[in-house]
Amino acid sequence: MFDKLKKKLHHHKNKSHAAEAPELPTADDAKVASPGLEEEKKLPTRKAANSLQADPQPAAQPNAFAKDLWWDALQKLPAAKQTQLKSMGFGKLGSGESVETGIDDLVEAVNKKQEECEKKFWRVSVGDNDIVLRNYTTKIVGWVQKAGDIAIQFAPPQASMPWSAIKSLMQVPVIEGEQMAALLGATEKIVRIVSRGQVYEQVYLSNVPGSPEDKLSRGLQDALLRIYTTSLELLADSGGLFSKNTAHRTLDAILNPGNVSSGLSALAQQEDELLRDVQACETRRSAAADDRMIGMLDALNAPLTRVDKNVQTLLKGMEKEGRIALLEWISSVPFGDHHGNVKEGRTPGTGEWLLQDSSFCSWEEASSSGIFWLQGSPKLAGTGKTYLTSRVIDLYQSMLSDPPKDEGFAFFYCNRNEEDRGKALSVFRSYVRQLSTTPASPESIQTELKKACSEARESGSKLSFETCKELIAESLNVYPKTTLVIDALDECDSESRDIIIDTLNTLVSETNNTVKIFISSRPDPDIQALLVRSTSVAIQASHNQADIQKFLEIQLDNLARKTAFIGRMKAKIIAKLLEGCQGMFQWASLQVHQIFRCKTESSAWKRLENLPEDLQKAYDEIWNEIEALEEPDKTLTKRALTWVMAAHKPMKTNMLLSAIRVGSKDDEEFLADEIDEQGLLSLCNNFLVIDSKMGVWRFSHASVIEYLESRHNWTLPQAHCHAATACLSFFINVYEDDLETVPNEELQDFWRSEESIPDGKFDIIDIRNPFHIYIRHYWVVHVHGSGCSEESTVASLLKTFLGAPDDSSVQYRTWYRQVRLDASMKPLLDNSTGWDISGFDSNTFNYYLPPLELIYIQIGYIWGSELEPEDAAIFAMCRFAFDKILWGW
Repeated sequence: MFDKLKKKLHHHKNKSHAAEAPELPTADDAKVASPGLEEEKKLPTRKAANSLQADPQPAAQPNAFAKDLWWDALQKLPAAKQTQLKSMGFGKLGSGESVETGIDDLVEAVNKKQEECEKKFWRVSVGDNDIVLRNYTTKIVGWVQKAGDIAIQFAPPQASMPWSAIKSLMQVPVIEGEQMAALLGATEKIVRIVSRGQVYEQVYLSNVPGSPEDKLSRGLQDALLRIYTTSLELLADSGGLFSKNTAHRTLDAILNPGNVSSGLSALAQQEDELLRDVQACETRRSAAADDRMIGMLDALNAPLTRVDKNVQTLLKGMEKEGRIALLEWISSVPFGDHHGNVKEGRTPGTGEWLLQDSSFCSWEEASSSGIFWLQGSPKLAGTGKTYLTSRVIDLYQSMLSDPPKDEGFAFFYCNRNEEDRGKALSVFRSYVRQLSTTPASPESIQTELKKACSEARESGSKLSFETCKELIAESLNVYPKTTLVIDALDECDSESRDIIIDTLNTLVSETNNTVKIFISSRPDPDIQALLVRSTSVAIQASHNQADIQKFLEIQLDNLARKTAFIGRMKAKIIAKLLEGCQGMFQWASLQVHQIFRCKTESSAWKRLENLPEDLQKAYDEIWNEIEALEEPDKTLTKRALTWVMAAHKPMKTNMLLSAIRVGSKDDEEFLADEIDEQGLLSLCNNFLVIDSKMGVWRFSHASVIEYLESRHNWTLPQAHCHAATACLSFFINVYEDDLETVPNEELQDFWRSEESIPDGKFDIIDIRNPFHIYIRHYWVVHVHGSGCSEESTVASLLKTFLGAPDDSSVQYRTWYRQVRLDASMKPLLDNSTGWDISGFDSNTFNYYLPPLELIYIQIGYIWGSELEPEDAAIFAMCRFAFDKILWGW
């Protein structure tokens, strides 16, 4: 609502033709407009509450041009309630008190309530809502501090009238959690109304006579008077609202205002009515006042901030180099690059419908913990879940960084085609890393986390899943609020899905502070069963139409610069694609690509008349084009798809272009002709794309892999089988003779280089070629991933490569010596940032056994001790668990 109001203000300002320049904000205005940019207010020290007079006199009435609406609201109440409010201190500050002092006293009273909550470990649940009491106290303090900053601009400071009564409310004795929750929840609503009301009075009514004649001002004044009266009535009735017998009903009214008839429900309705009157009054504001108005509304709508001393005491500064090294040790998944790549591909201005969705807003604004599930379509792929998730991540990053806050935030993009992005352990290690500190303390790290990591490193182990779970739980109990985001949960394997959801549910239910979980995935049955109680929104085609239209407009504008007829056809193309897309971004994107390939306007029109009816038909069309290629080109294309599917680490161009040259069949040439990057992109026809942030090849969408699996029976073991035969064939052919040696100095300079390797710089046989390095260290991964039997081609090639059990082959010995040389360069490998030597994970390289048990093999020392001597290949069979595939060796 506030964002819409601000947009209208800016629009109104731009339309104005006033001759005078707008009034510049004063220093006080700046303080109000950006309360979080100045030094954070310290929490007040504990002071003895000033005694309140039993029958305070009302504050002097201001002049007719500054009507005191709070005083008028008091006069509308029955005499008994007026007397009750006066006894609570309404209408007069204590002797010698200023507005600031009265507000400081109220903050101190709120802090005492929070301490009481923490001492008694109160947790409150009403229906499906778990209430975190700390959130209420944080919001109360935030609103009160904003009100204090704004109140000093009033003369006289009539907005101070309710503070003493609210302070009295904070002194109501409570003995149960529900009573405390009802008390704090109601107080937060009243304090929010005081803060907002004084802004609206200052902005819209400060220059209006006490009895306005115009309809808009009178409507706003009446709305303020109604909501002030209801607020005072609630304060007067506070003794009955928060008793042991009525607290549950009061809480229900706070959480479900539409379902319960009460003063609190009336308050919620009156707030909505008030906002409508505010919007109406805005239309008559002058441009000269808009800058000031926008500043005050910014202050009103700015996130509530509060420095949390508990958080600060649990974080410890750490020098940058050591901190980054520790974080990389915890998790090397480049989550920031993943987000940057998705954000870059997201069309500006899209995804806003989700942020304005009522279910999302209710989940995001609720004080209680909970899970929000963004569901893709069960029948349609490519509806834009990941782009929507990236918009949510942007929202939270913005909220938490301006100004920086002591809250936890972490996100993760799952990807079925990358091993370290589809496992529960990878997700939670990344969460541990990101929750190690807060936006308010980026140079610090949690002391307990640092200790746990030191112990693990000293014992020669990585963080286990259970350790990660414990560390995350500790983080959630440290930060007053934590938000966790996970995209494409359905791209994890079924076992990891269950583990992730069960763990997140446990964290939500067992953590004392607020935890918000945002999950996006398709509604697969197993996920649906586990998230049945979560708040959810299912993406419908109608949701995405506006976003897809924006996407098409930008894409076609770009293409029109290169192809004139696309500009002339733009409107027709957009209309036709919107008609057929069914809410699928991927389908629309593929059709834009196909239209761009048309060389004439006539062919483009023909294309529009014969659009594929769904995404599978669109993929069929691309596959048929691949099948129609000449054999050499078709072979390279399918090898590229296979390698991208099987690669243990995503491949960069120089690696993939070498990989697809190596044959894996007896009737194929060992090395195919070379091809450049653009040539391969053209052959793959949008099945594969290059990640612009990370420079690696990937499928354009997860649905491409699903298409290959379901339509053409491709499987991951088959892809591993191709990769394994290619690796072993390479070794057998290339390692038959001694490898060309590279001078030691030249080799060291190579590993030290921080520059990426240009395509084609090193021949495929050169030991510095990226693909050559990759297969030296990952051929074992592909042999195991193939799941091949003893009678397979892979087994036959493996036996040839290894030689006899007690007399290894020349190829095996050459491989062994080369890997030992790599190990001797390890310090240089660790320091090299120019490119990834594919992943030993600093000290290790890992691979998966058939039952997917992860084992680690440290290069150098362990290999030297466990594979020696080099002429006994039997030790490789034992160390690499090749007993099944080499059973009869």
